[in-house]
Amino acid sequence: MKLPKIIIMVVLLLFIIGCSNQKQCDLSVTQPQQFKDTTQEVSTNLIDPETLNYPSYYPKLIISCASMNVPWIRGDANFTGKVNGVIGNTAFGLEERKTKLMETTDLKPNSLIEFNAEEVKNLEKPKYKAFLLNSDYELNELPINKNSIAIPSEEGVYVYNLLVDWGKGDNTISYWFKVKVVNII
Repeated sequence: MKLPKIIIMVVLLLFIIGCSNQKQCDLSVTQPQQFKDTTQEVSTNLIDPETLNYPSYYPKLIISCASMNVPWIRGDANFTGKVNGVIGNTAFGLEERKTKLMETTDLKPNSLIEFNAEEVKNLEKPKYKAFLLNSDYELNELPINKNSIAIPSEEGVYVYNLLVDWGKGDNTISYWFKVKVVNII
C-alpha cells in the first residue's frame, strides 16, 4: 500500500517541478517607428538618400559636378573618428546589388566629379579611392586626381563607389553615387 502512494507522490512532484520550470517567452518584436517593410516594393521604388540614416558624428561629404551636388548613399563604414580607434564590426550600408534602385544624376560627357570630405580633428586629411561598378557587380579602381574623377564620354548609366579614409585607425567610409551621361542637359 505504501509503494503506490510513493509512486503517486513522485509523479506529482515531477509534474509540479516540470511545470514550474517552464519559461514564458514573448517573441514579439517591436520595430522602431521609422521602420517600413519594403520587401514587396523594392523592385519599383527608388532609394531616397534622405530617408537613410547617416550618423551625425560622421564627417560631411559633398560630391559635386559643375556646382551641382550629386546625391550619395553611405556604403560600408568603419569609422570611429578617433586616433587608433578600433571597430569590432563593420557598419554595413547599401550593397552593390541595391544600387540599381538609386536615382541617377544627369551629367555631360567627360565632366569632372569632385569630392570634398570634411576634415576630422586629430586625423589625417581625407584620402580618396574611386571605383566603378561593372555589370558583374565588381569594383574596378579608377584613376583619381587628388579629389576628382572624370566621367566617361560614352552615354550610359554609371555606378561609382567612393572610399574615403581619414587614417589613424578604423576611419573609413564608402559612398555610392550614380550618374547618367547624356549629351544634352
